Amino acid sequence: MMMIEMTPNITEEVLFRKDCVIEKRKWKQMNEIGRERRKSLRKSGSAFWQKGIQIQMQSSRGWNKR
Repeated sequence: MMMIEMTPNITEEVLFRKDCVIEKRKWKQMNEIGRERRKSLRKSGSAFWQKGIQIQMQSSRGWNKR
C-alpha cells in the first residue's frame, strides 16, 4: 500500500524537474535574444528601442510568475 501512495509524488517530482529544465532552457534562449538586442541597441542607440525592451522585461517578469 505504501508504494502505491508514494508513486504519484515521485511522478510529480519528475515532472516538476522536467518543467524546471524547460524553464531554464527558455530563460537561456531569452537571455541570448536579450544579448542580441543589446548589441543592436548599442549600434542604434535610440530611446524608442530602450523603452520597448523595458516594457518587454516587465511583461516577461509577470509571465514568469504566472
